[in-house]
Amino acid sequence: MTKKFKKITLMVPCYNEEKGIPNVIKDVPVKKLKEMGYKIEVLVINNNSTDKTAEVAKKLGARVVDEPRPGKGNAIKTGFKSIAKDVDFALMVDGDNTYKPHEMLRLIEPLESGFSDVIIGSRLEGNMKGKAMSFSHRLANWFFTFITRFFYGANVTDTCTGYFAWTRKAIDVLNGHIK
Repeated sequence: MTKKFKKITLMVPCYNEEKGIPNVIKDVPVKKLKEMGYKIEVLVINNNSTDKTAEVAKKLGARVVDEPRPGKGNAIKTGFKSIAKDVDFALMVDGDNTYKPHEMLRLIEPLESGFSDVIIGSRLEGNMKGKAMSFSHRLANWFFTFITRFFYGANVTDTCTGYFAWTRKAIDVLNGHIK
């Protein structure tokens, strides 16, 4: 009898990330995920990179899709459209290695338990390495986060994050509606 694994897609939108993407892919806790009953696919969305991002990602076992229209939003839309129908959870992390994929289990657990359909990672509430975000970016992020919390009542601590997780239900709702 073969074990049925739950499937995860890790989306990584990339623009010229040939230096960061190897660390991102190598930091995915494939063995730990497998032990916990998950199978993961790394999906790199190559957003008009002029470096070797796509080649490096393919060499490390990622599936690469190209998005010729510039902008992270276009890359995310293409990523959502590229998620297989049988995937249980999708996560997204930036390709510059500012987020640590080995922490993805912390994002999956509240989805798996039914606590939430969407989890938003936060750099502002955690430990950030030295120059991961400049003071001006940190200040702007705090401002946008305050505005989001104030006007929308959303319990968000980092509106400019690049670390997300979604259930299949959330993927289906968002897919096709992302502008």
